[in-house]
Amino acid sequence: MDVAVGRIIHGLEDGNVIVVEHGEDVSKLPKDVIESLKEAGSIIPEPKAASEVMDELEELKKQLAEAQAELEAAKAAKPATK
Repeated sequence: MDVAVGRIIHGLEDGNVIVVEHGEDVSKLPKDVIESLKEAGSIIPEPKAASEVMDELEELKKQLAEAQAELEAAKAAKPATK
């Protein structure tokens, strides 16, 4: 989900106005407006919770440790050459 960095007020051709407050979902805005505001930096992906980031970090650490173990095993199995 993308959210507004600040307050967004967008007028539609039919005279209606859409107001999106800081941190709110911007999906009610027209797609072309969303893309334009993303390029301008006024819309960003929703920030992740610290716990979610920590879970991802732990998973990456686990994957790194597994890859390092595989590399060490491959080095140990390879005969020494001169």
